[in-house]
Order: sequence, then structure tokens, then C-alpha cells
Amino acid sequence: MIFPSLYIDVAVMSATIEAIVGVVIAVSAFLIIRFRKAKKKVQETLHLEDKKESEEEVVAVEDETEEAVSDAAKTPEE
Repeated sequence: MIFPSLYIDVAVMSATIEAIVGVVIAVSAFLIIRFRKAKKKVQETLHLEDKKESEEEVVAVEDETEEAVSDAAKTPEE
């Protein structure tokens, strides 16, 4: 015996899956945003610094100084 009411159309299943995935993504994005806000508030309350903010900027320094460049210019290469 075939039950026509049990037939699920492919388009209906596709739309259902898309709706479920959309809800999961929306809920996870909401939770991530709330977690970050709560984390920031706790850090401000406890006077903690974020590791990203506490790192100092690294500046590259060249080894060649003006003297090294002028010395290299004076010596003839053979």
C-alpha cells in the first residue's frame, strides 16, 4: 500500500534543509557575538589586557649603515 501523504518533494526537502542551515548559522553568529561582548566586559571589569593589543609593534632595522655603504663604495672590486 502506497501512502501518497508520505511523499516528500525534492524542492520541499531542499527548502527545509536551507532553512535549518540558515537557523544554525544565525544562532551560532549570535552566540559568537554575545561571547565576544561578554569576554570584553569581563576583561574590562578585571582589568585584563587582550594578548593581541599587548604585543608591541616590530620595526625592521637594516644592517647597512651609511658608513658601511660608503666603505663599500671606496673599495674597488676586482
